[in-house]
Amino acid sequence: MKALICSNEIMSYDEVLRRALVALAKRAGTLIRTEELKRQALSASVLRPLAEALLAEVEELLKNIPDYEQAIRSSTERAIKEGRPIVETLVQDMLMKFIESLPLALVGTFERAKSVVARMNNVVNSVNKIIEDISREGISVPKLELINLTKDDPLTLSVTLKIGKQRLLTIIDFLKELEKYGEEARSP
Repeated sequence: MKALICSNEIMSYDEVLRRALVALAKRAGTLIRTEELKRQALSASVLRPLAEALLAEVEELLKNIPDYEQAIRSSTERAIKEGRPIVETLVQDMLMKFIESLPLALVGTFERAKSVVARMNNVVNSVNKIIEDISREGISVPKLELINLTKDDPLTLSVTLKIGKQRLLTIIDFLKELEKYGEEARSP
C-alpha cells in the first residue's frame, strides 16, 4: 500500500484521501452554493446507509476468509522464534490455510464476494459523481479508485475485501461530513 509522510507521520494513501475528502466536505459548506450543498447532502444521506450495509457485509466475509497476510507474518515470526526453516514453516502453514479455505468455494463465498465488490464499485462510482459535481463548484479532489478483484483465490479475495473495507470507511466518513454540512446549510 502506498504511504505518504504528512506532519512527521506516515499515512496510507487511503488515510490521506479520507482526510482530503473530509476537508472537502468541510470546505464545501463555505465554498459552494447552498442549493448544491443541500443536493449533495441529500445524495449522501441516501448513499451512506448503503455504504454502511456493505461495510457490515465485507466485515462478515472477512471473518470467514483466512487472513493470509497475518498467517505469513505469524508463520515467519514462529519459525524464527522456534529456529525452524522459514520457507518450510510458511509452506506448511499456507497449505493449512488453503485447506481451510476450500469450503469457501463450496458455500458460494467467492460469488458473494464478487457481488459485494461490484456493489462497492457502484457506491464508489456514486461518490465519484458527488466529487465531480462538487469539483464543478471549484473544489478539486481526486476521485476514488475502483476496487478490482483480479483472481478467484482466497488470498486475492482477502486483500481485495480489505482494500474495499478501507475504501468504504473513507466513503462513510466523507458522506457523514457532507450530511453534517448539508444540515447546517438547511438551518437558518
